[in-house]
Amino acid sequence: MHEESLFWTINPLTRLLIDQMNCGIIGLDSHGTVCVWNDWMVKTTGLETQMALGSPLNSLLPETSPVILESILEVSRTGNPKIFSPVFHESYFPLKDIRQQLVRMISANPKESGDHDLFIFIEDMTQIFEYEQSLKDRFIPLVESSPDHIFMLSPEGIFLTSNDRVSHLGYKSGASIIGKHISEIHSSEVVNIFQEKITHVLSTGELVKFEHSLWKKPDIRYHEDTYYPIRRGKEILAIGGICRDITERKRLEDQLRQIQKREAIGSLAGGIAHDFNNILSAVIGYTELAYGEAPEWSLSRNYLNQVKTAGERAKKLVQQILSFSRQSEHERIPMQIEPILKEALKLIRSTIPTSVKIEQDIKSCHPILGDPTQLHQVVLNLCTNAEYAMREKGGILKIELSEIAIDGEAISQYPGLTPGPHLKLMVSDTGIGMDEPTLVRIFEPYFTTKPKEEGTGLGLAVVQGIVRNHQGFITVYSKPGEGTTFHLYFPVVEKTATEPVEKENKTVPGGNERILLVDDEAPLAQLGRKMLHSLGYRVMIQTESMAALNIFRSQPESFDLVITDMNMPEMTGDILAAEIMKISPYMPIILCTGFSHKMDEKKAKHAGIAGYLNKPITIESLAIEVRRVLDQKRT
Repeated sequence: MHEESLFWTINPLTRLLIDQMNCGIIGLDSHGTVCVWNDWMVKTTGLETQMALGSPLNSLLPETSPVILESILEVSRTGNPKIFSPVFHESYFPLKDIRQQLVRMISANPKESGDHDLFIFIEDMTQIFEYEQSLKDRFIPLVESSPDHIFMLSPEGIFLTSNDRVSHLGYKSGASIIGKHISEIHSSEVVNIFQEKITHVLSTGELVKFEHSLWKKPDIRYHEDTYYPIRRGKEILAIGGICRDITERKRLEDQLRQIQKREAIGSLAGGIAHDFNNILSAVIGYTELAYGEAPEWSLSRNYLNQVKTAGERAKKLVQQILSFSRQSEHERIPMQIEPILKEALKLIRSTIPTSVKIEQDIKSCHPILGDPTQLHQVVLNLCTNAEYAMREKGGILKIELSEIAIDGEAISQYPGLTPGPHLKLMVSDTGIGMDEPTLVRIFEPYFTTKPKEEGTGLGLAVVQGIVRNHQGFITVYSKPGEGTTFHLYFPVVEKTATEPVEKENKTVPGGNERILLVDDEAPLAQLGRKMLHSLGYRVMIQTESMAALNIFRSQPESFDLVITDMNMPEMTGDILAAEIMKISPYMPIILCTGFSHKMDEKKAKHAGIAGYLNKPITIESLAIEVRRVLDQKRT
């Protein structure tokens, strides 16, 4: 006997407790000799304690797996504990009526050097797997046909069973993950979440449900996991799990959020558009009046021109927000896109640093059915983003335009397109690029990687909306440090027989007719009178719609035209127009609005209103529309 071993000095009470344990306990000294052999081992092997004590373990269990023997040597040498997953198809130990075991090896007496004594604990896992087998027999068709990943984990996080829904883990069958620890399959971040949930189930016995995400090219997949305890009496033997792919649900929820965001933007846009366009009407209108009165040699003309340009930019900004919220309709016409690109690049070149080089390859192509203003906006937004990505180190901004044919096989890559010839517009940069999680979100409204003072998160969302409204498609490719490339596809249309004719330079038309101008904002009413006076017309203004109606009712023959604002207290412009036409059915009326939910040009025409102007109104647009309506009345 090896008297230096701890096991030879175990007191009787401790031996009694060891014999009462409901698992196999074997004690080995540093030479591999059995020092402890409890009653569980006697019952399961038929070897009496007296026969086992003092014998080498491999002589008692000659069929012991080499893996077990190697593990015994390793634990004895290092003193580090070791745990084995259950064995499913063969036994490590030839124990009677035991098909599966969980083996734990623990050092019994820590030593600084040399061999260690150790305990071997053998737990009978048969009942767990008998329970599992009974479930399988009854529910295996349901489990195997389920779209969810259904599995069982040991308390240590080892997969005990699994159906075949494991493609999200990178495996082809459930059998291939059995015996693996969760840390062998998942990243450390996800494993930490799983370990926390397993600990919660083991400590509380409660079911837990949680969501997590896994990156699976080309996008992120979202899962909802449910962990629940599998018991034998009060003891928790294992953890049952159900993993459900909820990616589509998440995408639908995300689409709903985008719709809600668009509705919020729409409400905001509709709320501010009218007032803001009224303000812009004053800014642009008075600027034009001042410009006309300033001497040609005066520097003031240049300054006023800059003010007008800024006002036009603000006008386009409102149109952009209204367009994004789908509250502004844009007429699409057959058009060449090449002039739009060249014009936008001239503007971009003057605003970006010289460290950014522009390369262009713009081929002559068939026309598309498009809106020039919106497409100009698309190019500016993409180029502005590209410049921002290269702002720190410089780089190359490349614009290419070509024609391609999208056939039936390729159409699956471009949802929404139809087979046939398309324009392909490429905008690329050599900037900082984007990682995959960022790429997934770039078209979301309000999502931006720019500081708050530099970005709103609307630019790319607007671009995507415009491209879709043009029956087109947009793709993006990017990697950190390798730049970003956008590809835009637009269906072409056949060239028209008549080419657009450029407008001749003409003087702004005027006249001397009598006009009743109604606007509830006095500054705008005064501005309208000054603009019309500058064109030669005689004008009476009114800031109250009811007063204007009474004046017209008392002297309808005194006016040749009525111009009215739409949104006014007491009586809106469309109702005022209807009342005037009851008095004088052939009286021409022009309706003006900054924005209205209930009125647009088509509705105005249907109501018998002769003209329609969107604010902010310029002298030129006012002059042309007034002259058109008056001449129409005359004919």
